[in-house]
Amino acid sequence: MVNISVTDVRWWSRAACVSSFDLLRARFLVRLLIMNNHHHLIFIYGTLRRGGRAHYLMQDADFQSKGLASGRLVHVDQYPGLIPCDDEQVMGELYLVNDQLLNELDRYEGCLESPPHYLRQETMVLLENGEKRSAMVYTFQLLESHHEEIKNGDWIQWIESK
Repeated sequence: MVNISVTDVRWWSRAACVSSFDLLRARFLVRLLIMNNHHHLIFIYGTLRRGGRAHYLMQDADFQSKGLASGRLVHVDQYPGLIPCDDEQVMGELYLVNDQLLNELDRYEGCLESPPHYLRQETMVLLENGEKRSAMVYTFQLLESHHEEIKNGDWIQWIESK
């Protein structure tokens, strides 16, 4: 079994000395990687979004669309938290991620801590094109009365206005 990542193949395919045969082989390896990995749709709304300080973690994810999910946002220290509710909307981005990245994101979001800061839950996302997709989202678990509500539902826009 060849031990190669999608990042390796992307770098390799951009190298100037790669032949067309090598590019075909690289594409085949990417397809093989995709077939051997489970992929998940994840809705992100804070520091992982484009413009967020932790977006670098999403470099191996495939951007799908901007979108809206049900919930309300609160500001928690230096990051947002999504609280599930049906009467408000949160702006975010939908990405396709593999198992390895999903596990890294779980660690980043504090899902493995006790008590967990966030839990990964399923939600419906309304995409820019009007389509609805089921995706995972990290919901905040440690809500306190001093957490400021983000009324516009867009953390990146809210933080830039501060």
